[in-house]
Amino acid sequence: MLRITKETEYAFMLLGAVLAADGAAKNTAYLAGQTRIAVPMSGKVLKRLTQRGILESTRGAYGGYQLAREAAGITALDVVEAMEGTPELVECAASENNCALAGHCQLSPFWLTLNNDIRTLLADKTLADMQRYERLHSTQNQSKAS
Repeated sequence: MLRITKETEYAFMLLGAVLAADGAAKNTAYLAGQTRIAVPMSGKVLKRLTQRGILESTRGAYGGYQLAREAAGITALDVVEAMEGTPELVECAASENNCALAGHCQLSPFWLTLNNDIRTLLADKTLADMQRYERLHSTQNQSKAS
């Protein structure tokens, strides 16, 4: 089964909380509270996203985390790569290609194409898209409650 790790899932959740802050810097405790992710794990994920240039952090009493660039310029692929490295379905799709059967496998082009398709799909979705889905879902839930 193809799955992202829990830390990557948390990264998307924390980025959603950063987006909801509408540009205001929010600290780890606030973001952890918004997402219900433990503070130590939130800190670990936020630090990695900062190191990879997705977030920027500001120290001080009014400091916290903000997007390092516009939401439309940050793709799902950026987030996945920040948390997990390059997504690869099978060993032969890896850049270092450690598969002993690589020279004899007739399916290698198939796997490479499929891997590239997944990367393209992830690169096509941005945090701005994610924010639109969140707002749509929130609006639908509010109208159901009415």
